[in-house]
Amino acid sequence: MSFAILFVLVPIGAIVAWWLSQQRLMAKPWLEVGAIDEVPDTGASSLPAAMIGLGVFLAVVSSLFALFISAYFMRMQVADWVQLPAPKLLWFNTGVLILSSVALQYAQVAARRGRIQDVGDGLIAGGLFALTFLVGQSLRGDS
Repeated sequence: MSFAILFVLVPIGAIVAWWLSQQRLMAKPWLEVGAIDEVPDTGASSLPAAMIGLGVFLAVVSSLFALFISAYFMRMQVADWVQLPAPKLLWFNTGVLILSSVALQYAQVAARRGRIQDVGDGLIAGGLFALTFLVGQSLRGDS
């Protein structure tokens, strides 16, 4: 098990070390003299800060999701594991949530194309599907 952990952590550590070496962490740009065009390239990303933040957020969420899946599979190996049956309401809620996402995507595309009536229809449908999902989440029982 420890070999598997090292197999994952060593490449990640190498990537982080390489990235940090590419940053000019010890540079003092306020001490550099000359015209702006003469300043050496800092190697900083040209991506907006929001895109970098979104990338970091998605990396963290993906890591957490992978860890939860890994913990689930490890827990399945324990002798006292009992698999719970998936309720039928789970599949209904999943379908309604997908329909809500499709309706909201439709509204976004309609907004980009300037079709105001379709935007309203998409938002209403997405809202109704989302409300149906919330009602389904609040239901209790053996559905």
